Amino acid sequence: MIRYSYMIVDPVSAFADEELPRLFDFVRACGYEGVELNYSRELGAALDRVRGHAVESGLAIPSILTGRGYGEGFCLCHPDAGVRGAAVAYLVELLDVAVECGSILV
Repeated sequence: MIRYSYMIVDPVSAFADEELPRLFDFVRACGYEGVELNYSRELGAALDRVRGHAVESGLAIPSILTGRGYGEGFCLCHPDAGVRGAAVAYLVELLDVAVECGSILV
């Protein structure tokens, strides 16, 4: 069980290749046991690299956050059934990402 995890809400592309390992090491040194990642297309493209840095730093990825999807037009409570359906399809796709990371989907 993860007691303390740190949320990374910035897109992974905001961190240079050398910054992400340092950030993860710092998070671990502060006593956190995991990093929660805010899913974006950039994260999807860099997932193996990000997950590798987390493992090297001794961090789990307890959850994949999906809030950024609202900025892309996904909304489960939208009055338009098409928008709701697209949101469900988006979340179903992210289930595979969560499984790859051993995470829950938030």
